[in-house]
Amino acid sequence: MLFVHGGGWTSGHTRHSGAFADWPGVLAAIAAHGYVVASVNYRLSAEAPSPAAIHDVKAALKWLRSESDRFGIDPQRAVSFGGSAGGQLAALLATSCGVAELAPPRATLSRPGVDADISSQSDCVQGAAIWYGVFDFSPLVSARTSPSGAPAAPNAYLDCAPGSCSEAAIRMASAVAYLDASDPPFMLIHGDIDRVVSVEQSRNFAASLKAKGVAAELDVIAGVDHSFIGATPEATRAASLRAITATLAFFDKVTARKGP
Repeated sequence: MLFVHGGGWTSGHTRHSGAFADWPGVLAAIAAHGYVVASVNYRLSAEAPSPAAIHDVKAALKWLRSESDRFGIDPQRAVSFGGSAGGQLAALLATSCGVAELAPPRATLSRPGVDADISSQSDCVQGAAIWYGVFDFSPLVSARTSPSGAPAAPNAYLDCAPGSCSEAAIRMASAVAYLDASDPPFMLIHGDIDRVVSVEQSRNFAASLKAKGVAAELDVIAGVDHSFIGATPEATRAASLRAITATLAFFDKVTARKGP
């Protein structure tokens, strides 16, 4: 299971997700359930804009497959998981299997400690669980700015000013652009009052998946905002536990595991 953290492509780290107080503990519990779990870093917008981040995520998956004997990985069963910006990357990974334009360049695959021959490894996954993700950048980059007047996070990620993003840049980062019938099953979870990423992103993507004949489950959680933040700590906890429980059950199903 490859987990990709969020943070608007400008921040975040491998040990954090939403309102969870101990995200490494959550990942450790998933590992104890029988998964090899990797939480990956990737280049943020200030270091390198799109497509650098998806190159890094794909390189991570290829490297893990190349080390399958070392880590006890079944290379035929891989799943991606992420929230927000990490959800965008985890979804893009799942829909762009084998897409040449998003293949990691050799420089990415040849960093110290990484063997160049990992380029032959597959970048496909067999399932994807996405929390409050971005799947189509078209409605996000038309004229959005931050309160400071700087480009909003999606524009910074695509390296273009509001209203001037090219169709090619938008397409390259949008999972919906690569959809076809061969894509793996998806689980999409989103709060219905999300003020950071509209729930319509998940609703529209679920509809697009089903239109292509791809299995898709959509769980819209009432009364919670981005990161499953509710009106009370109890509501936040309930939504977060609902999401992680559903996600693990989904991964058990798509990998043919028998969960507890």
